[in-house]
Amino acid sequence: NHRVQMFAPDGRFLRAFGGHGAKPGEFNMPGGVAVGRDAAGRELIVVTDQGNGRVQIFDAEGSYLRQVGAHGSSDGELIEPTGVAVTAEGRIVVADYQNDRIQIFTQDGCFVRKVGCNGRGPGEFDRPFDVTISPEGHLLVTDYENHRVQILSESGAFLKQFGTHGQADGCFDSPGGVAMGPDGRVFVTDCGNGRFQVYASD
Repeated sequence: NHRVQMFAPDGRFLRAFGGHGAKPGEFNMPGGVAVGRDAAGRELIVVTDQGNGRVQIFDAEGSYLRQVGAHGSSDGELIEPTGVAVTAEGRIVVADYQNDRIQIFTQDGCFVRKVGCNGRGPGEFDRPFDVTISPEGHLLVTDYENHRVQILSESGAFLKQFGTHGQADGCFDSPGGVAMGPDGRVFVTDCGNGRFQVYASD
């Protein structure tokens, strides 16, 4: 439906914003969404606009504020961005799916750095799908076509990985979404296997 919908904790519909298009505030297949705060403490809604190759930022009511990134392969450009997260410092971390990398921006849209490249080795990606941030500031990234989750520092240093291709417990077939609970457990949607898996914080 090319929109974002907001609900109360009990499931009540609150509001929707967006619509199909390429103008500011419009979407072409919105993918990931994250909530953060600006320097003044105001809530921000950050949405990956997958088909338009950009990230859009809205206020808590859904009013458009600004765009981050544009379609392309250069630094600061995106092709089919999917997952997004916001660090404790307010930086925006984007899974740049078709460019096989993670990109980090300031809230003003300034490019900070890119992390990773195409490949199967440590710190390399084949279609990074989603990203979440650990309390230590590490990046947890679902590596969709490599069937694993990688953990890297914000600077891009490889720390560890878990998962391999398969159907057994602890294996993945195209992991998609990833989130971390308040107790440090990691939740991963195992798309090809039609399930989600939960991992301990260590």
